[in-house]
Amino acid sequence: MPLPCNVVVKALDPAVMVTVPGRQDLRPVTDEAGQRLHAALAAVSTG
Repeated sequence: MPLPCNVVVKALDPAVMVTVPGRQDLRPVTDEAGQRLHAALAAVSTG
C-alpha cells in the first residue's frame, strides 16, 4: 500500500549512531538494524 503523498520517511544510518558513544561492541546490532531499515525502505518505496 503506498504512503499518502504528505508522508516523509527519514532514517539515520544505525552505524553512525554507534560511533557517537564509541561503543563498538554494538556494531553487530547496528549492522542488523541497518539491513532491516534498508529492507523496510525498499519495501515502501517500491510499493
